[in-house]
Amino acid sequence: WTAQEDAERTSSAAGKGRAILPLVAEAVGAVLVNILLAGRVHDLETALENRSLQEMELLKAELLATVSHELRSPLASIKGYAATLLRH
Repeated sequence: WTAQEDAERTSSAAGKGRAILPLVAEAVGAVLVNILLAGRVHDLETALENRSLQEMELLKAELLATVSHELRSPLASIKGYAATLLRH
């Protein structure tokens, strides 16, 4: 190759590089945006799961309190009646 051919090839490659560079930058930007969005989606899903778990925990506590109260009253009566039967 001659020096002129080398210069032409270098010039041509540099021109192609300048033409491709904005496309590469745009693709890299899109990838970065997708990564950030995926992280945000993960954070929102985790927050939603935590909220659901907290709501279920509250419902469980309410159920246990209600069941405990509803069972305690009849059991106290049964226990008292059984004690009366045992004394007589």
